[in-house]
Amino acid sequence: AGIVIQINTIYFNPLFHSPSNHKYDTQDYRTIDPHFATNAEFKNFVKEAHAKGIKVVIDGVFNHTGSWHRWFDRAGQYDTIGAFENKSSQWSDFYNFSQWPSRYTSWWGFDTLPKLNYGSTKLRNEIYNNPDSIAKHWIKEYGVDGWRLDVPNEAGSNGGSDDHSIWQEYRKAVKSVKKDAVIIGELWKNAQPYLNGDQFDGVMNYEGFGDAVSTYINDGMTIETTKREKISTTQFDLWIRSILAKNPTQANQVVMNLLDSHDTSRFMHRAGNDKWKMYEAAIFQMTFVGAPMIYYGDEIGMTGDKDPDCRRPFNWNYNKSEHLVPLYKKLGQLRKDNSALRRGTFETALIDDQNEIYSYVRMDKKNRVLVVL
Repeated sequence: AGIVIQINTIYFNPLFHSPSNHKYDTQDYRTIDPHFATNAEFKNFVKEAHAKGIKVVIDGVFNHTGSWHRWFDRAGQYDTIGAFENKSSQWSDFYNFSQWPSRYTSWWGFDTLPKLNYGSTKLRNEIYNNPDSIAKHWIKEYGVDGWRLDVPNEAGSNGGSDDHSIWQEYRKAVKSVKKDAVIIGELWKNAQPYLNGDQFDGVMNYEGFGDAVSTYINDGMTIETTKREKISTTQFDLWIRSILAKNPTQANQVVMNLLDSHDTSRFMHRAGNDKWKMYEAAIFQMTFVGAPMIYYGDEIGMTGDKDPDCRRPFNWNYNKSEHLVPLYKKLGQLRKDNSALRRGTFETALIDDQNEIYSYVRMDKKNRVLVVL
């Protein structure tokens, strides 16, 4: 029997065809990587997930492609002519060349990740505007329930208009085919300008949750595994409430509250394998404002340093006496049974800096829940 915990959404890291293990260098936006499944198998997976009341969100890496994508084709592996091969390529304006073909804008200088140029109307149409654009295709044909967007704050920095106009257009396109499709942006800081109802529904909550929780519980160890001065309970409360105050309530309820991810070290690593710190973090995660995002392996206390160590395969031989599954299961049921934990207000109840006690109340018209950490 597998592990059973209460979840209602699966968010996948990139699934599209790519030669790497991480798949953030897309080769084909319309094909599931054969290491994972066929397109037909993925479609059936989404159908089965929906039958169990589980939604499916997929990763959209639309800031750049891999250099092996048909549009670029640096390796010359396709019959069509890519932008790297000929200036007259039908995709030549999908990228920016300062000196064709050897000098082009790439993500953080990695020449295998040429950046897309959103100054191209044709590119925008292919990504999100056309009736069968990539963004619409996976929703209409495969039933996916939303997109998580990789480095969206960098999309406009390559000859296109600013990021906000790009994602305003993207939102209109996606919502036109599925009104309740969720759009989540990967933003590490300063997310508020993207959360005014015209771009993203929420973000991966690194700043307002993940970093705050790690810094507080792990005695100054940040989510990026850098050491800073330990913060008090009062400082922690001010941190999280300041971010809540910046964002609209609707966005706060949708942000993905994560303890770790594929881009950070594992929380358990930062906690020095102290399971009690992990317990405390999990309780806060499942009772705070927003959508708790459990990175695979958190439920069994997996550890790991920064990428790639945080991306180890799931350990199916985990220590049954040490894992957190019963806790996550109870917390999931508690969250399901109490609407206040999902949509209620958040109020600080008690702060004790000396004994490091933090308590707060989640409340709506039906429930009032007091949490003490």
